[in-house]
Amino acid sequence: MEWIKSNLWEINKSFSTKALGVLLSLTNIFTYLYWQYWFTPVFDSASKTAWPIFYPIAELMTLPVGFLKVLMALFLFFSTLAALGMFSARLLAPAWASLAISFVIKIVIYTQDYNLISNTQNLLILLHLVFLFFPQKKWTVHSLIILFLVNLGLLKLNSNWLSGDILKWHLPSPESTRHFLATMSFLVEMIAPFGLLFRNWQVKVISLLLLFADSIFIGAFYNQFDAVIISTLLGSFVFQQIEAMRRYDDVIYQTYIRPEPTFFWLPIFIIFYLALQLGPRWLYPNAHQRYEGLLFSTVNLKSHQVCEVHSFESNKKFLTKLSLDLNTNDCDFYQLYHKLKQQCQRISSSSKLEVYVKANDLYNNLTKQVKTKDFCHSNIKFSALGNNQWITTQKIK
Repeated sequence: MEWIKSNLWEINKSFSTKALGVLLSLTNIFTYLYWQYWFTPVFDSASKTAWPIFYPIAELMTLPVGFLKVLMALFLFFSTLAALGMFSARLLAPAWASLAISFVIKIVIYTQDYNLISNTQNLLILLHLVFLFFPQKKWTVHSLIILFLVNLGLLKLNSNWLSGDILKWHLPSPESTRHFLATMSFLVEMIAPFGLLFRNWQVKVISLLLLFADSIFIGAFYNQFDAVIISTLLGSFVFQQIEAMRRYDDVIYQTYIRPEPTFFWLPIFIIFYLALQLGPRWLYPNAHQRYEGLLFSTVNLKSHQVCEVHSFESNKKFLTKLSLDLNTNDCDFYQLYHKLKQQCQRISSSSKLEVYVKANDLYNNLTKQVKTKDFCHSNIKFSALGNNQWITTQKIK
């Protein structure tokens, strides 16, 4: 109980920390709206894809659609309670508990379907963990947001992004315009986050305006949901600046009631975040080629891969071309693996599944291929950590 009291005391003594709790609750509400109305496959058992690490026990983990809908309703309910009660001293404890419950529910729903994976959701899970259970919440959360934004910028240090080629699927405009916008987005994400560390309010305001503008750009032409979440999280820096410009008469008094939270956890979480991001790339230098370890990175720039997929059921008597329910304009090799395994269950046990796949990965300038005469009986497995040798790669010339 003392540990919970310490968490509540740290939240209650700071206006901007309470505002951070409200903003995190709002991200849950936005997530609910996205999953409920824009991402309906979460309720479609036929289109679900088990996470690679849960693939062997996927059937045991799968929840009934009816129960998932109940969880979604509870997710919204507790997130709303948390948002409404976080600013009230009397309701702070129930609001904290509501946010904790909504966090657990979100984890359960998130692990149901690999299709739900995203950079922003990975970040939000980490931020909720810090806010709910660890000291120095405000500074740790802000440090992680800054690292996240810089990381996004680093991943855009790529000729295909900087040239604007990636944007041509989302922004039909002259090449020079795409190049300018892509370069500006890269520069803003590389420079502006560091401006949030300055005490000078003018520098902080300019940095925030640039990052908000970058979010609008991302939302308008690339990813609306990520833009909404990032803009919401940036709001916490606004509240921090408002708090810094105000004086509270009871601040000095409050610091004597209970010792200030230790800064010990701040570097721990920064190191943990960097390990999650850099570890897979250090352990698997060619991770971008065959996906090894990238599942555990906190940020990944999704490769826009245009696929050519051909699959055939063959035996001694016939050869039949099969259709594959896969987004070939932006395909994912784990999704491909999952769909092919489903085809293995539908064809005759005496037949072979011939597969020919060619994908141009524009971010990494690679052509990825899969060629096999018998996918179902070749003991081909997708590994989130190991080496997927069945995916061959070569540089695009």
